[in-house]
Amino acid sequence: MLRWKDFREQNEKSAFYVMVCYPAPASPGLPGNGAGCGLPGHRMQRIPLRSVGWGMRIMLEARATRLGEPAKRVRASSFYLAVCLVLAGVFIGWARGQSTPLMSRGLTAQDGGQVVYDANNKVYWLADANFAASAEGQKIAREMGISGIGPNGTMDYPTAQQWVKALNRYKGGWLGHDNWQLPASPMKDASCGALGPQGASFGGLCQGNPLGNLYYVGLNRMLPDNVAPSFGATVAPFENMQLSYYWTAADGGLHGKIIFSFASGSADATTIFDSYYYVMPMVPKEYGPIGGEAPHCPVGPGPHVVLYTQGRAKDKAVYDCSTGNSWPTDANLAASNTFRVTGNVEIAERRPYPRPGHPTRIKAPLISGGAMLWQTANRWVEAMREAEYLQSKYWRLPDSPDDLRTLFENLNLSSGDARLMVQGKAGPFHNLQPFFYWEECVPNLNGTGGTSPDCEAGNAPPGRAGRQLNYDFTFGYGIQSTDLYALKYFVMVYYPERR
Repeated sequence: MLRWKDFREQNEKSAFYVMVCYPAPASPGLPGNGAGCGLPGHRMQRIPLRSVGWGMRIMLEARATRLGEPAKRVRASSFYLAVCLVLAGVFIGWARGQSTPLMSRGLTAQDGGQVVYDANNKVYWLADANFAASAEGQKIAREMGISGIGPNGTMDYPTAQQWVKALNRYKGGWLGHDNWQLPASPMKDASCGALGPQGASFGGLCQGNPLGNLYYVGLNRMLPDNVAPSFGATVAPFENMQLSYYWTAADGGLHGKIIFSFASGSADATTIFDSYYYVMPMVPKEYGPIGGEAPHCPVGPGPHVVLYTQGRAKDKAVYDCSTGNSWPTDANLAASNTFRVTGNVEIAERRPYPRPGHPTRIKAPLISGGAMLWQTANRWVEAMREAEYLQSKYWRLPDSPDDLRTLFENLNLSSGDARLMVQGKAGPFHNLQPFFYWEECVPNLNGTGGTSPDCEAGNAPPGRAGRQLNYDFTFGYGIQSTDLYALKYFVMVYYPERR
């Protein structure tokens, strides 16, 4: 028997959308805005079925437009019909147990599916978005003497540069091309939500770089969409571990917070106003084991991380025998248990370049597949305490990345663990990772006029510490960032269209 709960959970993972025309001011620069309606003062908006509650409110607004009564009835009837057809499609997909592919625009698989022509960027992407982790990619790295690539395909920026050179030299060029390159990024981008050191653009909505354009236009995503929302790795005894970052309570960066990734074993700093990351709450040692009794810890050397075996925490919490800290077994618990933290949040992207700027506001879910803003993370953990999850009222965010790094070590994880890697299709691509990909700064890209000595060398302007930073973009929620060159991120490449 199909229950609404089952349908809703499947719907959360679907990529179906309803297109609605409704009265609203246009927001220049956002995909889909101000187009397709043919009505002054209206815009076309795609509504994911996971936000069907919001969609129903928009439907009611659409019925209250300035149109005449007959038009209102036709438009409302058409909307109801569209909803019914899409719901029927989702139900069929649910019944078959099939996942819904991403809807793409301007992307065409070619050469037997080995490359993807991107008409929006005028480039040819390598279809395997994590080719470095493939058997063929590993073979090329070995034969070309490239080291430093993790089993899951991640690498630091200098290694990424060497990897691209290897593709261009390998047997005259991989797939017959010797002009593969890292995705280019301009220093100045009018579509970006913020400005950093030396006026360099970054943040949400960036579409002047090929990766951002691919996310927002080609793959038709919107912040904070994840290109692989159903991913979750089993790292026993944990399940649903994410390869993206997890929040901690530690301060870092410019009024930001420190985050940690189990995929790399590294910490980073991030801003908090539009960053969507995961939450792995803990019950610290000082509050004792959950339920007052720790599970049996094996005798012998080495760290041991074990499941609780009795009480409310049985199989639902994990105990680290070396630290005395407790964790939920589900490393993405918020995806299945919101503790009534639901609804939407409005994210303001300032988009300050060029002056005087053109601010844009985005309505986003408070929790998106388990990922959330920093403020929401605090609210969610507080709700978890109030609910006394597993009969404990001592849940909290990790105090620092050291808590997560110690757990990383006690799980015997290493940087680039192959379990923390997505395998599957995303539109015409395969193995597209919901994490950061390296980019190269290119002077005056798209005629923006932006450059600097660092950009001339392919780097982003350095931060206050003066260390080399490089551009990157995440398909986890659609943000362009600048990060320390030594971090381990993914690489996808393209060669340009001949002109």
